[in-house]
Amino acid sequence: MYALLVIFRELTLSGTEDVTASTEDVQSPLQNKKIVLILVILILWAACTGMGGFGYQNGDYHQRNALLKNLIDQPYPVIYAPEYVSNNSIQNIRKDFHGSLALVYYFAFYLLPALFGKFLGWRAANTISFGYGLIGVLIAAAWIFKLAGRLSVRLTLLLVFFSGMDFVGYIILKLKIPAWTEHIEWWAVFWQYSSNTTLLFWVPHQGISAWILTSLLMNEALIRRSNRHVAFITAIGAFWSVWVCVGLLPFMISSILINRKKLGEVFTFQNVIAASLIVLLFALFYMSQIGGIQKMWLWQYINIYEARQSFLLFYLLEFVLLSAVCFDKTRNLWWWTAVVSLMLLPLYRIGVINDFVMRVSIPSLFVIMFYAGNSLINPSCNKLKKVAIFVIIALGALTPTTEIYRSLTRYKITPLRLERVQELASVPNSYNYFGYTDSVFFEYIAKRNKYNK
Repeated sequence: MYALLVIFRELTLSGTEDVTASTEDVQSPLQNKKIVLILVILILWAACTGMGGFGYQNGDYHQRNALLKNLIDQPYPVIYAPEYVSNNSIQNIRKDFHGSLALVYYFAFYLLPALFGKFLGWRAANTISFGYGLIGVLIAAAWIFKLAGRLSVRLTLLLVFFSGMDFVGYIILKLKIPAWTEHIEWWAVFWQYSSNTTLLFWVPHQGISAWILTSLLMNEALIRRSNRHVAFITAIGAFWSVWVCVGLLPFMISSILINRKKLGEVFTFQNVIAASLIVLLFALFYMSQIGGIQKMWLWQYINIYEARQSFLLFYLLEFVLLSAVCFDKTRNLWWWTAVVSLMLLPLYRIGVINDFVMRVSIPSLFVIMFYAGNSLINPSCNKLKKVAIFVIIALGALTPTTEIYRSLTRYKITPLRLERVQELASVPNSYNYFGYTDSVFFEYIAKRNKYNK
């Protein structure tokens, strides 16, 4: 615990206002107590997520556990034999395709746990998965403190409890109070802007990577005032989630515009060569997916007039009210990029459950959260404004409270037994985990094995 305290202190205090104090002040018992409290909050939060079997595992873990098992058991690239394909009714496969399928998904988050699992087994893989996720949470929090210029328990609690006012929307549209174990974020039916806790409990690989990469990009653009790494930071998001990468793209453009006097800095090796190669490689990889994913404009799948109440209420409760209260004339282009992105995203749908809206929005929601938190800890901020922000955030906090409560009431501390892990192909809507081996990526780039010779 002491080693963790020292490492976290170095991460958080480097570059913050706290380092202007003397060394004695920085290492004072009071400062250490604050860090310990922050660590306890974040560790307890992570311990409820389901990562590594710590806490209740929500529905998405049927796929995640199967994915981890395959990464442990199979050589890379993971190729499924033709018999496996024929014995499982995988959706949307081309009628003329009768070969083997490959694992095509953003699985970078699970590679390190899988590596340990290959040598030490399933339980070790899950333990590493939890530790890896916890480290990601600590790094994300450290970046928030670094960008805010101070350590703050309030910012820590904001990271845990930040959400749209789903509870309010649920009551208005359904005319009842939801159960405390219910997943309430689908109250608007067609759209969801996930709370931070929901992200960590359901899709930690996307939530954690988005928080860290958005922080890196914010630091590059607004603190360092540089364009030297903006495209590279955006591109590496593809390792963890294509949606995170797409969500970062508007902020990359905004960063370049903010520092347009340094436009020449965009043309660095990492921005031009490295970023291009990463994007090309992952584009070819993800394009191997078997497809069949729903893609359509808002007006193509709902009657906008009939859905106007839930649509407008979704905007109002998820980000418009908070954005309006947090607004002041000093807000920069990053702020406006977040607001405009959140306004535009619901107009298009990709995926059965609209993953496009849920996951591309993560960087924008993180930016809104950061500015709201900055207003709360800023001594010069108007008190009435602080009260309004606090009330909105407190109402939003009911959403993560339901997620945490559900985890606590169904808590488990051991990973799912290996023999109970489902086959990936048998999990509903898992077709987006598979890709064709006759694609460009697997024909010319991927390592060959007996199924894709």
